[in-house]
Amino acid sequence: MTTILTQVFKELGYTQDHSLLDVRLAAGYASVILAAASFYLDYTFGFDFARPYLVYTVPLFFVLEFFVSGWLYFKERNVAYVGKKGDTKVTVSTTAANPGVDYKIVVDVDGGKKTVDAKFNDWFDFNGFIVYSKFAGVFEALLEKKDQ
Repeated sequence: MTTILTQVFKELGYTQDHSLLDVRLAAGYASVILAAASFYLDYTFGFDFARPYLVYTVPLFFVLEFFVSGWLYFKERNVAYVGKKGDTKVTVSTTAANPGVDYKIVVDVDGGKKTVDAKFNDWFDFNGFIVYSKFAGVFEALLEKKDQ
C-alpha cells in the first residue's frame, strides 16, 4: 500500500518526506555503533579496560533504544505516508481490523483531519489486483474537500 500511496500523492504534486524515518534510523544506527564499540573494547582490550567506557555506553544504548521505541509508538504509529507540497504537509495513517476487511484511513492536512472508513474489497478486483483509480479517488476527494 505504501508504494501505491507514494504514487497517488506524487500524481497529486506531493513529494514524500522521510524525516520520521530519518530520525529513527539515526537513533538506531547510533545505538548499534555504541554496541559495536562496546563489544570491540571488551573483546580487544578486556573487561577491566572497557569497564569505565561500558558504564556510559550501556545505559546510553538503552536510552537510545527506549527513544526509538517511543518514537515508533508515539510519532510513527500507523503512519503510511508523509508528504509535502509547498507549505502544505499531508500525513496518511492507516489501521486495519485483524482479521477483517475494514480499513480506516486518516488524512491529516496541516492539522485538519479527515477520516475514511472503507473496505479492502472496495479497491481490489476479483483477482486480487488493486484498482488504482478507485484507490486514488479516495485521496483526491479528501484533498479536494480540504481545498474548498
